[in-house]
Amino acid sequence: MKTTTNFQSWYSTIQSNLSRRYKFNLFSSIKLFFGIREKLTYEERILWFVQNNYETGMEYNLDIEVMHHTQYLLKLAEEKKINLKKNNKTVVFHDPCELGRGSGVYEQPRKVLEMISHVKSMKNEKNISLCCGGSIGNTELDYYKRDEITKDVLEELENEKPDTLVTACPLCKKTLNKFSKTEIVDIAELVEVSMKTSKA
Repeated sequence: MKTTTNFQSWYSTIQSNLSRRYKFNLFSSIKLFFGIREKLTYEERILWFVQNNYETGMEYNLDIEVMHHTQYLLKLAEEKKINLKKNNKTVVFHDPCELGRGSGVYEQPRKVLEMISHVKSMKNEKNISLCCGGSIGNTELDYYKRDEITKDVLEELENEKPDTLVTACPLCKKTLNKFSKTEIVDIAELVEVSMKTSKA
């Protein structure tokens, strides 16, 4: 079973309710009052929302870079600000809907994972990745149907027999954990373990 959540329509509704002045005040406050040049988010829905409302801020040259934590982790690793040690384990990466199809972030988390483990490819990944079943943008499916979707996704993920299932969304992790027989972690947790190992 496959499902497609109409998250772009959902966010567009929110976006249309934000006035130009409000959006400017939001980003000018972030920069001017807090001195922030980079905004980091763990939640890919926030990434999508901020990126699609940041054009107004660009008009005022506020110059704030917005990143998902997977992008930030890759930046830290490439700049040698964190050291990662590779292990012999295999992982599969589940692309969160809003991070992948919503924001086009596919390669950064995989590049980070390749520094740590062997990454297995799947039939349905990247722009054709399956929804975990827990999307807050889908209000038409009941919990039983959502659970069916989750089980179908897990069947494909676990079919590769990885040591670990990795995602980059707290909602995906929580949803998949309900039925998974395999360890599920956020990519940041895997990075933390790898950093500790590299220091040992």
